[in-house]
Amino acid sequence: MLIKAGVATLDPAVLVLIRTGSASVFLLAVILLTRRRPFGGIRRRFPGFLFMAVTGSVIPFTAIAWGELHISSGLAAIFNATTPLWTAIIAYWLTPNERPSPLNYLGVAAGFAGTGILIAPQLGDPLHAGVLGSLAAIAGAASYAVAAIGQRRLLPGVDPIEGSFWQMALATILILPIAAPALTHAHPSLVSVGASLVLGVAGSGVASILYYFLINSLGATRGASVTFLIPVTAVFWGSLLFQERITLPILGGMAVILLGVFLTSVRRRQTAATEARPAA
Repeated sequence: MLIKAGVATLDPAVLVLIRTGSASVFLLAVILLTRRRPFGGIRRRFPGFLFMAVTGSVIPFTAIAWGELHISSGLAAIFNATTPLWTAIIAYWLTPNERPSPLNYLGVAAGFAGTGILIAPQLGDPLHAGVLGSLAAIAGAASYAVAAIGQRRLLPGVDPIEGSFWQMALATILILPIAAPALTHAHPSLVSVGASLVLGVAGSGVASILYYFLINSLGATRGASVTFLIPVTAVFWGSLLFQERITLPILGGMAVILLGVFLTSVRRRQTAATEARPAA
């Protein structure tokens, strides 16, 4: 919803710049108020922070914002909910402790079936803006999944606030040259700027702290399942505020995807016990 309001008068890259920049300022304020030392161990952890900035912020923020130029905010949120599905697939290859169970595979299959239900009505023209917008949103979800796995492997035990700050600060630096050309002719409305700032402070600043905490505590696949309830509220608010149509394919696809996400988030008891067991 906030992204849709932001891209109404802002270039997607400019929206991302405002989003990551405001999140960085907010997180820096939290660091100063809590007297943390954000530069401790920065040289050792810099590659991990840079990886998170690219895969967890620049790519998904930009892809989803561009996608919402062509699809509804509700549809984009539904595609965003496929993040745990991508996480489960990637975890199979890279994270032995999070190997999917047969039930998880069923969830992945259900999730992609739901995605197919949503995209199918537009497949008559593969280059249709709606198809490209849908693929961009899906790419953003996949990038979030890569970030979830990467954070678990590259930044284990990192302080959530410090990790979030460096991710957003580096993302701001990376997106600046991309957004710069659009800044010269930007004429944003107050609504778009306000939505971008709220998105930055709440949707990126506060949310990224919770994200780091969940990934460290629950693992990549279960931590990524925080997207579970977003589509329901996004479809409702998109219909209420932007007069976006709620069709049967949207409701059906959303239901199948959410079922898939639920099944994907169920862990094997053995895996859960292994992760909970303290190291000798």
